[in-house]
Amino acid sequence: MRLDFAPAAGPGEGGAATWVFARSLLEEGVGVAVGDGDVRVRPGAAGETDIELVSLYGSCVVRLRTDTLCSFLALSETRSAQVSTRIRTELDRTLDAILGRA
Repeated sequence: MRLDFAPAAGPGEGGAATWVFARSLLEEGVGVAVGDGDVRVRPGAAGETDIELVSLYGSCVVRLRTDTLCSFLALSETRSAQVSTRIRTELDRTLDAILGRA
């Protein structure tokens, strides 16, 4: 997972920040508070999950509906498996062609 934020202020008043973290942090954070660095995920108010992002310029909390987040996680897991299968198939074909086995 990757989140990018650019400052709303003008140039020189803080920089853009990027956070990259494992989707497993989101999966775990739906049920219990996790994370001890720049990204922390925890159950929020009823039906919400909070993602706290910390940078040199400050911090913010992004609130997501938990059911929407869980749907996204399930969909991304399914898509990842499908993409992985396609990539493996194409890599096998390419390797066979390179080695003259095709």
